[in-house]
Amino acid sequence: MPLNVEYAAVAQCRPEHVWQVFEKVELWSRWDPQAIRDVSWVSGEPWTKGAKFAIQLLKPMPFKLTPEVLEVEQPYYVHLRGEGSGVTGEQYYIFKWMPEQQTTELRTLQEFSGAPIMFLGSSIKPSIEAGIRHLFARIIEEAEALARAEYPPLPPSEFAPIPDSTAHAEPVRLAEAPAGDPLPPASDPAPPIGDPMPPSTDPYPPVGDPTSPANE
Repeated sequence: MPLNVEYAAVAQCRPEHVWQVFEKVELWSRWDPQAIRDVSWVSGEPWTKGAKFAIQLLKPMPFKLTPEVLEVEQPYYVHLRGEGSGVTGEQYYIFKWMPEQQTTELRTLQEFSGAPIMFLGSSIKPSIEAGIRHLFARIIEEAEALARAEYPPLPPSEFAPIPDSTAHAEPVRLAEAPAGDPLPPASDPAPPIGDPMPPSTDPYPPVGDPTSPANE
């Protein structure tokens, strides 16, 4: 009966950053030296359909696989299948962008079969899961570091909200003249009411005045 393993984790970066780390198979042994001894490409152009790499595993038991790239869609998906030491392994890696959370989900589905797997049974499953978890943790750590280097966070002054200067302002008070002081005189006062109008320069004769005497 095949042994199936599924694991997922989340990275605070884009799939491109995850892929930049994942594709470097030569570094896998450095990330988990207790489980992986050596990884190297043996044929084909890396990460193209039909390319193969060899991986020497130490856990859950020493054996060597030569996975072949069956399908690949960088930087989101790769399907591998390999055989070696009586074990057949099939692996799917999916790096799914989550736009709402601005994160990437790393998920793997793996299936192992063969006589050694049947002999050991489910007892080796925790060891395989631990190896995958450790590998994903290192990939996420380095991928997030790449993302921070590419998109450094803005300093607080760049995005801090502008304070409302009127939120706690004191009410403005108009200046008041002291009680009892007279108002200052106008610069051009109007003439007082009742003053006679100035005489016209060419007045009409007043109504009722006698006309000049007629010649008798």
